[in-house]
Amino acid sequence: MAHFITSSSPANTHAFFSGVVILDEVPGNKNAVRMACEALSQGPLHETLANVFKGEYGIPLTIDYYNRGRAEFLPGTIAFVQGAVSIDSAQATGDASPKALIRADQLIPMQGDPESSEFGKHMPFMAHGSLSFIGTLVNTRVEPGHRLFVFTTTVYNIERNRNQNAPKFSTFKVVCALPDGPRWNNFPTPANGGQMQASGDWVGFYDINGERCPCVVVTNLSFIRSSIRPTSMYFPDDGDCCCPTCVTWEEENSRRYQEDL
Repeated sequence: MAHFITSSSPANTHAFFSGVVILDEVPGNKNAVRMACEALSQGPLHETLANVFKGEYGIPLTIDYYNRGRAEFLPGTIAFVQGAVSIDSAQATGDASPKALIRADQLIPMQGDPESSEFGKHMPFMAHGSLSFIGTLVNTRVEPGHRLFVFTTTVYNIERNRNQNAPKFSTFKVVCALPDGPRWNNFPTPANGGQMQASGDWVGFYDINGERCPCVVVTNLSFIRSSIRPTSMYFPDDGDCCCPTCVTWEEENSRRYQEDL
């Protein structure tokens, strides 16, 4: 069933990730921390999709986290993470994946010593993490066993929290795969330019003409109807949202990171 959502301007939105990660590199004891990790992504969902790439354990990510309690994180720690996502596709060169940044609202480590022989026995199931976003459909293609929708989405650039010279927004493509089956067989194919909200299992990066984009096996897909409300100061025609609440929140978040670097 298709659901319809009314939105004034989905041009500048947030993309969200939640899942289990393994920390590869951890910082010193300070408030604003950046950690390299991989989102655990093990399972059968991606096996029938061609052109999907990932790391040894899953999807390489970088986490920015405001460590209020100055908790200690060890390499190899398994943790649950949830937060906003931005992706810099320009960072992908050769076989490298795009730079995917997570601004973590939650980072909850699994208790125990990663070096302990008992640690692995209590690891959570390495299921795919979830990615949710709003985007604009730009292409449709078919692979054996799947219909693929290619979206573009524009979000706040998390790198700007550390580098004020970085672009304010990050625009990237997301490939959504609809598996063959009774649930999706009758789902209508939206027209290019249509706005949709999607969520699903982030299984890796999909190669489109040499560009690696996040690939999501869809669990929920909803149409978004354009608002009939006229252009206002909050949503101007140029798509650069100047909503006072959003701008103030992001600028405050950036200022806080700058102070604690």
